[in-house]
Amino acid sequence: MQIDNKGVVKDSEIVEGVIRSRHKMTYTEITKILDGDKDTQEKYADVLDMVALFAELTKILQSKRAKQGSVTLDVKEAKILLDENGDIQIPDYVRPFSYQIIEAFMVLANETVAEYMHAMDAPFIYRIHEKPSEEKATAFRAFAQGLGLTARFQADDVKPYDYQKILQSAEQLPTYPTLNRVMLRSMQKARYSPENLGHFGLASKCYCHFTSPIRRYPDLCIHRIIKEILHGGYENAIQKYGDFVEQASAQSSDRERKSADAERDVDDLYKTMYMSERIGEEYDAVISGVTSFGLFAELPNTIEGFIPLESLYGTYKFDDTRFTLTGNGESYSLGETLRVKVVDVDFYRRRTEFRLLGKKE
Repeated sequence: MQIDNKGVVKDSEIVEGVIRSRHKMTYTEITKILDGDKDTQEKYADVLDMVALFAELTKILQSKRAKQGSVTLDVKEAKILLDENGDIQIPDYVRPFSYQIIEAFMVLANETVAEYMHAMDAPFIYRIHEKPSEEKATAFRAFAQGLGLTARFQADDVKPYDYQKILQSAEQLPTYPTLNRVMLRSMQKARYSPENLGHFGLASKCYCHFTSPIRRYPDLCIHRIIKEILHGGYENAIQKYGDFVEQASAQSSDRERKSADAERDVDDLYKTMYMSERIGEEYDAVISGVTSFGLFAELPNTIEGFIPLESLYGTYKFDDTRFTLTGNGESYSLGETLRVKVVDVDFYRRRTEFRLLGKKE
């Protein structure tokens, strides 16, 4: 891809190629280079200019995508490690700029390939993300307004830019992580489709998953289709893949959901094992969920614990529009910081139980 200084792809070419790696680098090393670490810069002196261009281009692409209305959710993902002794380590969540570089480049590659194949009107597997349903958009709008934010979008025709504006207005507020979470829940799940319906979250008119053919089946499928067309087999591609892409899209979406559920269950099990060794310890945690039966609170390393309603003492009333519990002279809302103590773990439910010690100002 040839990209100008406004992030516009001026020209692109899709070919069969071989990647020759001059260095096998890590996210950490790229971060050190950008942070000015002298030893790492000396080690990779031959690619310093290229890394600087990576950073410059990433910021250009991020700015362009923001102007399009892209919804950039800051959703935390747990990093679960096993040390040399087999002990579980779950560090606090960080997302270095080096991750954003790869993300920006992959998204652009995915769009460029999808636009090319869409123009060809060839059988294809798109990655689509439809706009939120009117019901969920209405509920999210009410939640945002309950936080004191301006949210006046049309729930029956919400645009990515509407969601982006709300996120930007809350960026400096303590409720920002919670707003991210509730916004994500209001959205539909992305899925694979033989029909291009655009991608709401990315504010993209045409998108696919192309960049991971060694680990994702939909990517592998479209690599095969593209190769067929590059070798002049357009008619063959239509005959061979015309019906196939519908079946592959449906099955890939189904497998993705099951895979995500399995991954979540395994993460929750490891988190429970990790917290079972920390019973009695105290932490600061942010309220990440409010229900009629208690509170969920999240630690900086993404581990979530539950505070049962009966442990709060007194009588509480749950407001399902503002996600608050009120009673006994206290009120608990999403995004508030608490001091909690680990009191128990439930391996069967893969859940950690906290006791509330007090509210932090």
